[in-house]
Amino acid sequence: MIVVRPRRWERRRLLSFSAPSAAAAERPPPAHRLTPEAREEVFRVLELAERAAARWTLDQSCFLPPPTVAAALAALEPRGDVAGVAWGGFAGAERTRIIVGRPEDLRRVVRAEEEGEDEEDEEREDGGSSSGEGEGWSDDDEQGGFGRGRRPRNRRKPRNVLDLSDPAVGGVSAVSISGNFAFDQASHRDFLGAVLNSAGIDRRVCGDVVVRGERGATALVSSDVAEALALSLTRVRSVTVEATQIPLKELDFPIAAAAAMAPAAPVAVRSVEASMRLDAVASAGFRSPRSAAASAARAGELKLNYGEAKASAAVSEGDLMSWRGKGRVKVVGVGTTKKGKFAVEMERFTS
Repeated sequence: MIVVRPRRWERRRLLSFSAPSAAAAERPPPAHRLTPEAREEVFRVLELAERAAARWTLDQSCFLPPPTVAAALAALEPRGDVAGVAWGGFAGAERTRIIVGRPEDLRRVVRAEEEGEDEEDEEREDGGSSSGEGEGWSDDDEQGGFGRGRRPRNRRKPRNVLDLSDPAVGGVSAVSISGNFAFDQASHRDFLGAVLNSAGIDRRVCGDVVVRGERGATALVSSDVAEALALSLTRVRSVTVEATQIPLKELDFPIAAAAAMAPAAPVAVRSVEASMRLDAVASAGFRSPRSAAASAARAGELKLNYGEAKASAAVSEGDLMSWRGKGRVKVVGVGTTKKGKFAVEMERFTS
């Protein structure tokens, strides 16, 4: 249940979480797990979408973490007059801005590209049979990812790609931070702290910071602070750096560029737990004492779906646990044993 302020009755109408579709139901986290600050950001996105639709223009939110983005897009989905698409400077970005407006205006800056194959095709290649009607049509969208449409199966899945030449997409800029970090390696936290402190900018205007090893890092920020950041950032740790703005098309990391944040080769972890409490599951996933997991949750270092949670919070399939300094663990499956305990399958990503 989402609590809204009585004095802002308009927000109750905007945040009408009607029965979501199957795709929206899979988006973590549930609304009740959002922090009050995250709920406030969702309200801001919805109000921004209303204003943009009224002016027949496109607008952008600030940079938001994944759970807030998922909740905001889920809130926009039941509405037919407004829509939104997440954009963080490159495909696969973690922290993104939401471009909002009328669906027909969004289709102007979004084009569909084919990427990968349908699951049905992969099953047929393996000799299996797909469920459903086979050679039919699926209720996916054929109009740029908004609303409901129909497209034939046995085709590659469309991927929404933004037109970088459109002025509406110009709210994200890339700043390359170059230096020799061979003898003084800097972590993601070091680069992020330098970016925020050098120009005195807020976290809301800073997106992903992708570390490039000994070469430095690339920071995605709002375009209105990119120039100030490039002029003020001169040092990270003890290393003198050169910060320059670069076009988004020249980013030198791939689509799945969050490799520095989530390596592509997770470690499979299996455990049998008596309960699905956060401290119990995190203890097994991170291979740490349960008391340490409980202490980390109280200190805000152990988070559930990118948000702070109590040690007694319930963990379910699809949830993501992140522990500062230890990495991330995703719960990929939950079953039950003959004795009624929980058989948990997890994937651990080291930081």
